[in-house]
Amino acid sequence: EPNTQRYSKMTATTHSAPFISMCNQITLGLIKLRRPALLLALCLFCSLRPCAALAGLEEGVAAYNRSDYATALREFKLLASQGHAGAQANLGVMYGNGQGTVKDYKEAMKWFELAAQQGDVGAQTNLALMYKNGQGKAQDFSQALYWYRLAASQGDALGQTGLAVMFERGQGVAKNLQEALFWYQRAADQGSALAQYNLGLIYAKGQGVTPNPVLAYALWSVSAAGDPSHENPANAHRMELAESFPPKVLEAAQRLAAELDKPGNLLKGLNAFLNNPAAAEKTKYTAAQRAQIKAVVGRQAVGVAI
Repeated sequence: EPNTQRYSKMTATTHSAPFISMCNQITLGLIKLRRPALLLALCLFCSLRPCAALAGLEEGVAAYNRSDYATALREFKLLASQGHAGAQANLGVMYGNGQGTVKDYKEAMKWFELAAQQGDVGAQTNLALMYKNGQGKAQDFSQALYWYRLAASQGDALGQTGLAVMFERGQGVAKNLQEALFWYQRAADQGSALAQYNLGLIYAKGQGVTPNPVLAYALWSVSAAGDPSHENPANAHRMELAESFPPKVLEAAQRLAAELDKPGNLLKGLNAFLNNPAAAEKTKYTAAQRAQIKAVVGRQAVGVAI
């Protein structure tokens, strides 16, 4: 079964997609704080105290980054109570992680929901994850699906990955591998190492697609390059798979990996490879080699989920 989860980081304008932690608690990873520059447009509509909100957020970010969680919590609470979505999302992060306060999933969910209702994609993704795991409220796949859909529709890679996992597993929705494939591809094309890894597993195992170990190797190579941490199983899987390839097939897989790893080229390169008979011809292997590859893939995990 796919593995667990990861929450919330606070340092950049949008949240990235580091690999999911193998533990059952909220850890840093999904949400990141908005830089003050992004708040300028909001301040233009804030005729009463435009500078106060900006200064408060700056102070909160700076305090968080130096691990002064008490100050960060105070600044975010003030802004969150005034309806600031970014501060509400970050307050949810701190309650979820127990930073500057006792860990409180119910309180975290409350602030994530307020921010999510204002369109904050990071809060939407974290809220979906909490509903999916039954943290703060009873487990509710329908609600998880709803918030993942909203985040995914805004182009959020983690929301797209979470939505893909739910379609792949049939959680809150009928199992649909083609929908899962669609959302994994969109997230992978944005550089999500998690989506790239799970997409590789789909092609390795032939889940709703023709099995393609060469493409799986290439996707795992891209995933491992984007996230070389030990939490990402992509590198270990690709190395094991490479040992089962004949030399010419391995060379072709490495060339494909280099092509997919070009900026903004993953989805385009993937489709070009799948629609190129000549490329498929170069990646043929004997029945014995196919059996060895199948054995390797069969030992590998099903996937990683958020």
